[in-house]
This record gives sequence, C-alpha cells and structure tokens, in this order.
Amino acid sequence: MLPASLNQNLASRRGDKFYVKFLGVDNNTSNILGRQLREIEMPIISFNIIEERHKTSINKHQTNLTFEEINVQFDEDVNGITLKLIYDLAFKQASQNHDLFIIKIELLDHNGLTVREITLRDVFIQNVSVSQLNNQTSSEKSLISVSFVYCNIDHGVVTNYSDEKNAYFDSIRSAILGVDGIPSGSQVPTDAGVTT
Repeated sequence: MLPASLNQNLASRRGDKFYVKFLGVDNNTSNILGRQLREIEMPIISFNIIEERHKTSINKHQTNLTFEEINVQFDEDVNGITLKLIYDLAFKQASQNHDLFIIKIELLDHNGLTVREITLRDVFIQNVSVSQLNNQTSSEKSLISVSFVYCNIDHGVVTNYSDEKNAYFDSIRSAILGVDGIPSGSQVPTDAGVTT
C-alpha cells in the first residue's frame, strides 16, 4: 500500500530523470556501463491467458507471467572499452551459465531524489549489436544495442521518499531563513512584539 504522504496530486515524470546500476559485476564495469548508457526500455510484463470453453460461454484465466527482454543502448567510446566490457560479460555468462547479475533502474524526481526503483534479477545478455559503419553518417554517434533477459523483477515506490524530500527542502529553508526561521543577517529588536 502506498504511504499516505504520497496521496497527493501526482506530477508527471520526465523521461530523462533516471539512473541505472549494474550490480553483481566489478565496480569498473558497473561505473562505465552506467555512464555510457544512453537509453533503456522499461520492463514489459505479459500475462499468459488460457481459455476454457463451455457449452454457451468462454472463460479466460491468467496463468504465469512472462518478462519480455529489455533493449538498452550504450554510446560506443572511441577506444572500444564499453563494447569489450559487454562482450566480456556475455562470454563469461556463456562459459559460466550461473554467472548472472542485477540491473537496478532508479527513477528520479526533478530534484534528483529517487522515487521509484525497478530491480531486474538474474539478468543475462541475449544479443549485442553495434551501429553499422557508413561513410555518409560520420557525424552520428556509434551505438551499442544490447538485449537483456531477466528472470524476476522487484518494482516498488521508495517509502522514505517523503522524508528525503522534506530533508531536501529543510536544507534549502535553513540556508535561506537560518536555523531559527529568521532570515540570515536580519536584525530583530529585542522588544519586538513583547507587551508588558
């Protein structure tokens, strides 16, 4: 259930406010892939439906879930480091079938605070492709497209978001008004508002 603090007017989320982490791989690989990532698809969850036919009706039932693969685009660097790291992950998984990792997508508000997390578990690489070489498109950046398959997903709202948001605005308020709620540098008479 959503916390009561989030029961308010809902603002639209910007599509460019997100951060992606690759967990279960070494830190250098995680950092580089996170920096080079340009675009990531949101997960698609499908329900398998079965039909039961009776004499005069058809009943439909949900069965198991299917998680569709997600496509991710990375900027290819001139030294080929990003592509090498992706290939290393793919070849390592091919030789060690259980060497899976985690992708965590953090969705941010306009202040840069995490409001929602989507965690893809037991991830492995399905395919890798690179932009074609073309003399006529020399001004375009070369991209690496990777399809990731995952076996499970955690999807949730960050429950302490309101605390983070309040702390953020409290820090701004303190910087403007000062600790006691009095604007910094202002002089207040000692007898102001005092009656005897």
